[in-house]
Amino acid sequence: FEQRVEVRHHLTGLSVEDTRDYIQYRLAIGGRQEPVFSPEALQRIYELTRGTPRKIRAILRVRDSGERS
Repeated sequence: FEQRVEVRHHLTGLSVEDTRDYIQYRLAIGGRQEPVFSPEALQRIYELTRGTPRKIRAILRVRDSGERS
């Protein structure tokens, strides 16, 4: 007798405050201690990503690659 269990869960995005904290955390583990984004830029990142960590990381990667050029 074989049973299948299917579980689905939809994660919601981070809040505005959690998005800001997440960005600061990601920058800190990358060696940046000083602020990189203005409050307005952090708000815009939240609006564009709806707090989805994968999308936030993509924006941070684009920003990081632009800084190294």
